[in-house]
Amino acid sequence: MPENNVPSAPTPPPKPAEPQDAGHVPMTEEFDRAKWTLPPVGVVVVVLLVIAAIIAVVAVTNAPKPAFSGSLGEVAAAETQDKNVLVAINLSVQNTTEKPVVLQKFVAKIATDKGEFSDDNIASASDFDRYFQAFPALKSAAQAPLQVETRIQPGAG
Repeated sequence: MPENNVPSAPTPPPKPAEPQDAGHVPMTEEFDRAKWTLPPVGVVVVVLLVIAAIIAVVAVTNAPKPAFSGSLGEVAAAETQDKNVLVAINLSVQNTTEKPVVLQKFVAKIATDKGEFSDDNIASASDFDRYFQAFPALKSAAQAPLQVETRIQPGAG
């Protein structure tokens, strides 16, 4: 057998891989092993619990505080000739904030079997003596009057 001394053609070097743009990534290369690339479930649970604890602490420490604390004292009522009712209410109020508070409006609400009624008409301090004279039953609950625009200092009542 004669030897073939003919040199063979050199093989060309392999072409470098062409870069792929993000829109043409094969699904098998990007998403085929999700269960192996996710962190362990225990780590995820611990991280979520830590985040929930931080949120709970922030929520509790930043919860709004009520501006007032107070209580109702004695209540006295007197019926007028035209079937209206005048009411004297002893109310104690204390400012629980760190800033002075100004009283802006007073509203009284009452729920009866005929519905709920409210009134925001308060008597001025100058009228108190007239009301007490005309309706002595109201005098039993007499106190210094609270007035609109009264400034209550922090911790005071």
